[in-house]
Amino acid sequence: MKQNNELSSLVLTRDINRCIDKGIFPSNLKKSDVTPVFKKDDRLQKENYRPISILPTLSKIYERVLHQQLYNYFNSIFSKYLCGYRKGYSTQHTLLYMLENLKKALDRKKFTGILMTDLSKAFDCLSHELIIAKLYAYGLSKNSLKLISDYFSDRKQRTKIRESYSNWREILIGVFQGSIFGPLGFNIYLNDLFYLSNSLEISNYADDNSPYETGLSNDEVIEKLEDNAVLLIDWFKSNYMKPNPEKWHLLLSDTNNSLSIKIGQKLIYNSKNEKILGVTFDNELSFKCHINKLCKKASQKLYALARVSNHMSFNQRRIIMNTFITSHFNYCSLVWMCHSRTLNNQINRIHHRALNIVYRDYTSSFESLLRKSNSVSIHMKNIQNLATEIYKAQNNFSPSFMSDIFTQKETKYNLRNKNCIAPNAPRTSTYGLNCVSHLAPKIWNLVPKNIKSSSNLNTFKRLIKNWAPQSCPCNLCKIYIHNVGYI
Repeated sequence: MKQNNELSSLVLTRDINRCIDKGIFPSNLKKSDVTPVFKKDDRLQKENYRPISILPTLSKIYERVLHQQLYNYFNSIFSKYLCGYRKGYSTQHTLLYMLENLKKALDRKKFTGILMTDLSKAFDCLSHELIIAKLYAYGLSKNSLKLISDYFSDRKQRTKIRESYSNWREILIGVFQGSIFGPLGFNIYLNDLFYLSNSLEISNYADDNSPYETGLSNDEVIEKLEDNAVLLIDWFKSNYMKPNPEKWHLLLSDTNNSLSIKIGQKLIYNSKNEKILGVTFDNELSFKCHINKLCKKASQKLYALARVSNHMSFNQRRIIMNTFITSHFNYCSLVWMCHSRTLNNQINRIHHRALNIVYRDYTSSFESLLRKSNSVSIHMKNIQNLATEIYKAQNNFSPSFMSDIFTQKETKYNLRNKNCIAPNAPRTSTYGLNCVSHLAPKIWNLVPKNIKSSSNLNTFKRLIKNWAPQSCPCNLCKIYIHNVGYI
């Protein structure tokens, strides 16, 4: 098709316009083949297979056009806390915003709690009739509703195993795996969840919804979370979704494991740590368990690299290190970056050993090897990522709620440093000093002006990679002086 794009583009433009004008989605683009792919355990159990749906390639082009127009329309309608499948939004944003709110509450001697909810096959439960009703409520025209209604109707799929096929079966509910419109449709379906209550705080990404609360006592936090659970369950059931309280988890700031909340007839007890969107949170928000897991995974691959390193070239060893070892510390790094000095030393030891193997240099210091590799430590890379996130927030490249973390300092004068971030006033060293909102103003003040004034994000990222503060103000970089302490 690319080789004949001048001809094919004319035909496609004509057909897509006809599809939009008549409100009819081509029926031959509604059929998909589903291939079961084995996951784990017993191969004779169907639950151990993941269905992979393959739609016609041409249908993706049609869907992309519809997606672009609908996305532009709904982007201003979506709740700012809806983080899944949106440009500029990530799991790091929703987790960081929740974490900062929890740490601010703990800094003021309050209690906190997170309720991790679970839905059974959320994407397969979406009601086609209900999403059309919601689209109508959001103001779509009759012709648009007709087109989307036709897009959902008369869809069929069959199972393919090698060269064998099952009979065609009609799809009556759910968004379609592998489709372009599916994730956007799910967002539209989920959006009114955020209007249940003005006081409801939810960390959301796709079908992962974690309400969190703060209060003056554990009882107050538990009562609020129980009320939130009732609201969520009612909404899920009203929208034909299947909540699964058996897999819900509770994480309070109190380490007492006998504390619990009641969801229907089910008691959910307080956990020591729980994974949320791939990051393990603990009661104290220290991320000790999460970083220990990262270090364990990195160490296992480091030992594997050490065994085969003699059979590899320098470039191959370096690629393996960056791809399979240090990459473990890239995901949601701003969420766990304010950790203890002990954990930082643990990360540095792994990084140091990796550089030893890559350069076959077992005598040089960690700092010497970093200079030799023209790189920085994991912590300093996190500092660079923090500066990047501040730049994105100030230039409206990130979710609007990030401005609550990186609050711009207000001044009535036209000063040279008018883009400074307002500092906060922490009360405790455990939470107040160890939060991104406290560190951000100090880091941003150290970033050179020529980098801050970058014309675009790509330029900023390129320049920030070559920058490191000479005297980092974070707790991990403070110097210890005998009989004085860390300064």
